[in-house]
Amino acid sequence: MAKDAGIDVKQTSYVSRHSFASITINKAVTVTPISEMLGHQSLSTTHIYLATLQKDIIDGITKIKSINALVRLEISTYPILE
Repeated sequence: MAKDAGIDVKQTSYVSRHSFASITINKAVTVTPISEMLGHQSLSTTHIYLATLQKDIIDGITKIKSINALVRLEISTYPILE
């Protein structure tokens, strides 16, 4: 099934659990129910997935800032647009 979807990662139970947790957190589900669904003894185990989400957010913000800088540069080339 992963191959049909163009996914090149070997599918293991770990990869499936990690994907489930990451997607669920991205859908704004709180950590406690995710932790319970995964059977984690401690919330700190589930917090690992939050670190991944935070990195994705920071990467996205960085990309947006880069795009904004390019747009400003483009506009400054045409003073009439300022």
